[in-house]
Amino acid sequence: MASLVSGFPRPRLLSFGDYEGEYGSSGAATHLVVALTGVGDVREPLKSYDFYRTLTNRPQADHLLLRDQSRSWFHNPAGRDALIDACQDIIGRGGYRLVTFLGISMGAYGALSLGRLFPGARILAMSPPFSLDTARHGRNVVRHKRWLDANSLHGPTDLDAAGENEHLVLFGDAEPIDILNLQRFQAAGFPGLFVCPGGDHNIGATLQRQRRMALFMDMLTAGAPLAELAAILGAYPAFEACHAVQMLRARAHLYRGEMAEADHCLNLARWAVGEGSPNLALLSLLRLGLGAPQGEGMAAAAREADRLPGRGVTVPLEEGWELSLKSSEARQTGNATTLGPLVLGRLRRTAPGPDGPCVLSFRAEAPQTHNAAGRRTLEVFGGEAAGYPLLLAAEPSDARIGFPLELRGGEAEFVLRRACFASAFDEKGSDDQFAWATRLREPRLGA
Repeated sequence: MASLVSGFPRPRLLSFGDYEGEYGSSGAATHLVVALTGVGDVREPLKSYDFYRTLTNRPQADHLLLRDQSRSWFHNPAGRDALIDACQDIIGRGGYRLVTFLGISMGAYGALSLGRLFPGARILAMSPPFSLDTARHGRNVVRHKRWLDANSLHGPTDLDAAGENEHLVLFGDAEPIDILNLQRFQAAGFPGLFVCPGGDHNIGATLQRQRRMALFMDMLTAGAPLAELAAILGAYPAFEACHAVQMLRARAHLYRGEMAEADHCLNLARWAVGEGSPNLALLSLLRLGLGAPQGEGMAAAAREADRLPGRGVTVPLEEGWELSLKSSEARQTGNATTLGPLVLGRLRRTAPGPDGPCVLSFRAEAPQTHNAAGRRTLEVFGGEAAGYPLLLAAEPSDARIGFPLELRGGEAEFVLRRACFASAFDEKGSDDQFAWATRLREPRLGA
């Protein structure tokens, strides 16, 4: 029975070794989109396909959805030849005038490595790694490595040859790993490189956030030029000194303690995209926390930090209270809150109660290894209403830190600064991109 959803007859399900697929054809389309699925939730097998809904709802293009259950970055030999044969058969029998390979992250690597086997196909790759070879390029060339670590590589995996294809290779500026891979592609002279200010690693999520996914997929399935698809994202050609590359250079300078050089790179990035990238603002917030000597310049730094977008986390306290924290990094993991060098804090009553003095205390872990010229002293300042007085300067220890605050209107503001940051990415080329200065534990009212 051919009833089907979304204008397609019942899809043809495919299986070859560790690879699975689904082919849907309206019988009339002249465009085939081959969408390769990314890593997904590594805690369980892949249960769906990337772009499933957006492609199955658009019968103007047929779709071939592929996924790699072993998460080998489409490199596992178990079924790979059969997968390629199936693609060749479907493309050959379909008589398509246009074929587009599409993917994000692992799917993007698959789109590039498989798509180049089909001369004339277009390839749209979002946040691909340049290679799977961690021995040659380091651990930060590729993210999920369980299969790669457990299996020997079979043949070269660098994407340094473009093939006879038209390319759109998109990178966001949110993650250093992506920008580093962009630089690797640039060094190889790869064509079609674009950078998206404010873009995430998952550029599909960026499209959703921008509310442009429907438009993007409408134009993609209609066969719009790849440069027009880049324009929908607000992406521009990734020249050698583009803003994302300047951001990566700035972070490296900050880790080496080269503040003037970092500021130059940050200024170049700002001149290029202005306020167009929240990720550039986060890097600027990191820089703010490394600034003035102890006890100096806090008023200006705190006001600028308040203006910039940052990451936020709300930490539960005892009943009737909450603690909100904003920084360049803010992550709650178990009972620890990991933060950047400069933190804007707000203690707030969530139940009625009197104003007046109170004490907030916590334990504050400092990194053992950090950027050059960094200072591990934790400074605590009062909020703007009090004129940002220095309340406390504490050297790293396991002891609780307590300081007085004055509640006004049920709230009290304060600022933390530890003018250093740890980064395994910058220190040793790790794939851990987190840049942190303080791990805050056991916050409570009272000493």
